[in-house]
Amino acid sequence: MAIQMRRGQSVDFDPSKMLPGEWAVSIDNESQKQMVYMCFAPGVVKRMATLEDFSGGSGSTNVETSPYKGKTIVAFGDSIIAGWGWKEGTGIVQPLKEKYPDGTWINNAESGANIAISNNPAHTPIISQIRSYTGQPDAIIFDGGVNDLNNSIPIGSIESGYDASYNTGTFCGAMESALQYIMDTYPLAVKLYIIPHSFAKDNSYVDSIYSKAIEICDKWNMPYLDMRKCSQIAMTSKNKSKYTRNANTGVGDGVHPTETWYRKFYAPLVDQRLRDLGIGYTESVAPATVPVTGVTLDKSTLSMQVGDSQKLTSTVRPSNATNQSVKWLASNDNITVSNGTVTAKSTGRAVVTVQTDDGGYTATCDVTIQKKVPEIVPVTGVELNKSQMTLEVDSSVTLIATVKPSNATNQSVKWSTSNSNVTVSNGEVTGKAVGTSVVTVTTDDGGYTAQCTVNVAENTVNPSESHTKLESLSVDGNCYFDTEILPDQNTNTEAKLYIKSGTTYICGARDDKYKYGYTVTDNFYAIRGTVSSAAKNTAFWEDVWTIKQNGATTTFGNNSVTLDNAGNFALTSPFYIGCMSKNGEAAGAGFLGTTLTSDSMDVQILRICGSRASGSAAPKRSCFVAKVMVALSTPSRAWIRSSILEAQ
Repeated sequence: MAIQMRRGQSVDFDPSKMLPGEWAVSIDNESQKQMVYMCFAPGVVKRMATLEDFSGGSGSTNVETSPYKGKTIVAFGDSIIAGWGWKEGTGIVQPLKEKYPDGTWINNAESGANIAISNNPAHTPIISQIRSYTGQPDAIIFDGGVNDLNNSIPIGSIESGYDASYNTGTFCGAMESALQYIMDTYPLAVKLYIIPHSFAKDNSYVDSIYSKAIEICDKWNMPYLDMRKCSQIAMTSKNKSKYTRNANTGVGDGVHPTETWYRKFYAPLVDQRLRDLGIGYTESVAPATVPVTGVTLDKSTLSMQVGDSQKLTSTVRPSNATNQSVKWLASNDNITVSNGTVTAKSTGRAVVTVQTDDGGYTATCDVTIQKKVPEIVPVTGVELNKSQMTLEVDSSVTLIATVKPSNATNQSVKWSTSNSNVTVSNGEVTGKAVGTSVVTVTTDDGGYTAQCTVNVAENTVNPSESHTKLESLSVDGNCYFDTEILPDQNTNTEAKLYIKSGTTYICGARDDKYKYGYTVTDNFYAIRGTVSSAAKNTAFWEDVWTIKQNGATTTFGNNSVTLDNAGNFALTSPFYIGCMSKNGEAAGAGFLGTTLTSDSMDVQILRICGSRASGSAAPKRSCFVAKVMVALSTPSRAWIRSSILEAQ
């Protein structure tokens, strides 16, 4: 606990606000004598011995706690209680509310109110204020009478006894009726009627009605505080201006106290009078001890799995037994128990015992512990990250399946397709042929499904990519691929061509030593080897051909052809690349190497080195990067397209 120190003038010292463990030094304004106090517990403040005390001081002193702690104090009345000269709703109550915040302070007074009931009153009559309150106050404060006089309310007469039929249209009848209601409804509450200060040297105007008020208070054993005798301020011109105020004009009126007057005299005198009347008195009664007679548990058996916890609740009998404390015990190490919470540690049996501190009464619960059975979370559905997609032949896209909920025990799924134009393996979808297929994922648990519609399209070339213009080129009937596309015999490659029946195409590469390529008329041929190597025949039909090379074997679709083994085959410059139209007519096209746009033919980019030949003139070499898609501007409208699909 942190020790704190307060230091200040004695007039501001409030021991009720000290916290346990806190010190305070109070300094007297006039003598400057210092007094040291310490708070030992809430409400227990003692003055500590100082050097002055040992020189003849008074010793230690107990400082009382707030007499209003937990109490409700309610006030009724007119502008004197309401605080009109300060601020409506403040008055006598506000300073006490600030000083003793541990009490509940209620100000129900209204400026201008009569005690008596009149026709169409502008303010709630004080008797009505009192009767309409529904709380349970520990103290009641009220005033009233001046406004009855100002509003020409009849004074009336005082009844000879109690329980009379009071005329609440008169001052006396209304005040007696209010007191009978207070005495009958709140007989044990502290009660205080307040007579305000003298408004002038000649106070006879209001003294007449207050003489009746005192007579009524005496009849009803009602304590009253007569501020005419103890307000300590006479209404001189100076004091009237300084300590009273008309809220409408702001000028002193001799009637309505200012904040200073309330705080200096009104509130302290009311505080002291309430104390004198017993507001802070509490009878110290030692609580009776109620012995325990037994204890029960809410369960007599528990069935648990290793790792589980369950709560037992004990009930001490009787419910008002003074000592409600209990102890919890476990019969062995199969369980632990803490404040009624039982935790299973290992399989077997155990007994939980609860025992009362008072009397040692017990109750038990038998516990059976079994091996932990994993919780199975069932699948409730599955989703795919795509519901439809388009891909090209021989391209792949991976679908992602999400099993719901995310903590489902069995996350396994199966993949299937509705058409052979796509394949799917562990979510990876590969286009095999042009067409449409539906890919379905199915959960092993529950058979929930999700689908994606897959459209497979022919490979296309993006015209927005950089490309090379094709120009007319007279070649010798051969079209050659560079060795980067069709490399040596020890490298595996794939190439794709669209073959048009009835048209001759020759694709390949050659120099003075080697040649390598493909040619087709109505059959398909493959050539690789020396310049003199012959073409190899295989069956042909119009289609998109995927040509695979593996060592000295080339596969055309489902047909394989063994080529000449030319050793470590590698072309050397100069070599050229080109194509030829139908039946060897010299209307072909070739690569010039310029990066322009052609309306009739495009080349998509890969790296190719090519050459141009014209008659017997020497080839003119040009190197560039291209992915070939040749559109011939001839009547045959034939196409050749090639691409690297795989290289190993």
